[in-house]
Amino acid sequence: ENGPNLSPVAEFTVDKTTVGLGEPITLSWEVANAKRVLIKDNHGMVADPGRHNSMKMYHMEPGEYTFVLIAMGVDESASQELQ
Repeated sequence: ENGPNLSPVAEFTVDKTTVGLGEPITLSWEVANAKRVLIKDNHGMVADPGRHNSMKMYHMEPGEYTFVLIAMGVDESASQELQ
């Protein structure tokens, strides 16, 4: 049951785990009981996707990327990490 004071719940997926420079990946998520969602990576990017539940990312720097989805609720937050 969803309500205004329940803890946020997040599920976070990516469509592929290996890409070349400039190739897109698609991050997708489902959240419940969240007022706001943020996406962060280990290269300093922070995105606020608004009410969307997916986003394309293009990597212009070589290396490994870790993405963290943060779902913020009224009193608590939940996060899920993808590598």
